[in-house]
Amino acid sequence: MEKSNTIFVHRIDDPGRKACQDSKIDAAISAIFHQCGYDSINADSPNWNPLGDFIKPNDKVLIKPNMVLEKSHQPGEDYYSVVTHPDIIRAVVKYVFRALDGKGTITIGDAPINSADFNRLCTNMCLLDLQKEYAEKGFIINLVDFRLLIIHKDSNGVITNLKDEHNHSDYVEIKMDSNSTLNGNEKYKRFRVTEYDHTVMKEKHNQSVHRYCFHKIALQSTVVISLPKIKTHRKAGLTCAMKNWIGLNGNKDYLPHHTKFSIAEGGDEYLYRSLRKRTISQCWEIRWRTKAKSIQKILRFIEDVLFKTQKVKPFKDPYLEGSWYGNQTLPRTICDLNRAILYADKNGNLCAEAQRKLLYLVDGIICGEGEGPMHATSKECNMILWGLNSFAIDCVVAKIMGFDAQKIYFLKLAQTIKQFPIIDFEPEDVFVSTNNDIKPVLLTNAINLPVFNFVPTSGWQGHIEH
Repeated sequence: MEKSNTIFVHRIDDPGRKACQDSKIDAAISAIFHQCGYDSINADSPNWNPLGDFIKPNDKVLIKPNMVLEKSHQPGEDYYSVVTHPDIIRAVVKYVFRALDGKGTITIGDAPINSADFNRLCTNMCLLDLQKEYAEKGFIINLVDFRLLIIHKDSNGVITNLKDEHNHSDYVEIKMDSNSTLNGNEKYKRFRVTEYDHTVMKEKHNQSVHRYCFHKIALQSTVVISLPKIKTHRKAGLTCAMKNWIGLNGNKDYLPHHTKFSIAEGGDEYLYRSLRKRTISQCWEIRWRTKAKSIQKILRFIEDVLFKTQKVKPFKDPYLEGSWYGNQTLPRTICDLNRAILYADKNGNLCAEAQRKLLYLVDGIICGEGEGPMHATSKECNMILWGLNSFAIDCVVAKIMGFDAQKIYFLKLAQTIKQFPIIDFEPEDVFVSTNNDIKPVLLTNAINLPVFNFVPTSGWQGHIEH
């Protein structure tokens, strides 16, 4: 079996656009498993079981795609630049089912954004069709929305409904505490995530505790397969394998995304001091916490007026809500979540040894560049990646995107973690194998690895490229 620092890359010629049907994507996934040498004895027989070394009958398998939203925020853009391609999910389910030999469980789950329609998401991603197909075989595939809170907004962004979606007993707190990369940050009272109640965050991240909130299905799983999408990201630079684990957290109130105020004021929300930005941020917080629609409308009006003042006097910097290269809060959260899914037991306690197997199949077919992840522009790359380590995958993805991994803070931070580490190899020892050069070579020497030179988000331009 290959080491966790070897990443496999497979280019696809003309993958086809139709989802919910057989496509060249299925053939490419088969090819990449052949490339890995999985179950080589049975490689040419109907008994071929490429995931058999990872998955055994009676295992509980969680498949974690990137679901996000039921539509593209960008009119006219390819929907598959937003979510994991359905044909990837379909092919992975096929191989998981084969490895389980019909005995065990398969769950497909994620926590999309708080306003997403999960049923429409499952329809648009062909998951209901997939579920029906396997039900006819007598096997149940569980589709689970990991979100605790769901909101509805009108066309003006006014929150019209907020509700608890699930039973709180279905969730387990991950006890990172002193092991968190956020530990020791005296500015914990300023931790924020846009459009959530920060009073909860102060309870879950402070000077004595650092907690995350996973659906129990994730912690009860023996194998978790992550199916991330390659996209740019306003707050993190890029989103792929490491960032995809954020979707396991059911309550975003537990996820620090930025620290309030400017760098000079001890925050990373934006670069320079700004009374206008501070006011806008405060309006966001009040608007989230009030149910009064009239107050929300007034606050929205104030925000709009303050934004329009830029025509007379521009902000000293264009950054807002931590959407820029100076954000060092979200990268710490990302690293914590990677350690949580690897080391947390069923009760949310960190253990010395890995508690489950983690596998990664990356969707690099229709990717997203520009103002990702929500307003990305489609970029066709026609590739998939396979690996066993999120850090190694993201280093390879960064190079494919034309980015410098050392300029991406969560990748730099991951290299420094010694307790409950994310990597079990030297950071520079990442190898890559392609379908053109099957023998693994060091990433630094991978001259035949395609580079697509993604356009970064506006907050990262000039600060992430090679």
